Amino acid sequence: MASFPQESNRSTTGVRRTHVVVEVVVLALLWLMFSGKLDLIHLSFGVLSIGSVVYLTRHLILPRPDRRQPPFLGRLVWRRAVVYPFWLLWQIVLANLHVALVILRLRSCAPVVVRFLFPVDCDVAKTTLGNSITLTPGTFTARVLDDVFVIHALDLASADSLLSGEMQQRVASTFGLPLEDAPAIDMGYSFEESDRT
Repeated sequence: MASFPQESNRSTTGVRRTHVVVEVVVLALLWLMFSGKLDLIHLSFGVLSIGSVVYLTRHLILPRPDRRQPPFLGRLVWRRAVVYPFWLLWQIVLANLHVALVILRLRSCAPVVVRFLFPVDCDVAKTTLGNSITLTPGTFTARVLDDVFVIHALDLASADSLLSGEMQQRVASTFGLPLEDAPAIDMGYSFEESDRT
């Protein structure tokens, strides 16, 4: 794993201040644009909301002082990050059609449990993959433990992009992470005891 170069305290503080100022200005403009109200109560809610967002997202762009890896936004391959939501939306449309056919009994329902490895060193990439799976109708992420994902799928067709490794590859490449081969796949028709604990 490549180490992230540590900056001096002075330059890190300057970058941090600039980031906070830019984030506050952008969020304030968005708040005013969508709220359109300048009374005390709306401005108070705006200040509280912006302060909360800035505080909660402070480590997304800038590295934590105690960690030697870049923040996840520093890893994003922006070209792929812009394309990925559209690809996911198309997968959601296709999955909706498939689930509709199963509900109308035009396709059989044979639930499966799929386990695979997603060995990357970025928690946000793992969260993105887990949420993408759950957003796609017919599949949901039952458990993530270290690098092992446990997925429940309506049938094998619902888990197609997971079985081929396409979704895993797309998420990994969006974050600029290497993913050697298609992940190891283990399928079954029920959860194991370790999946429940």
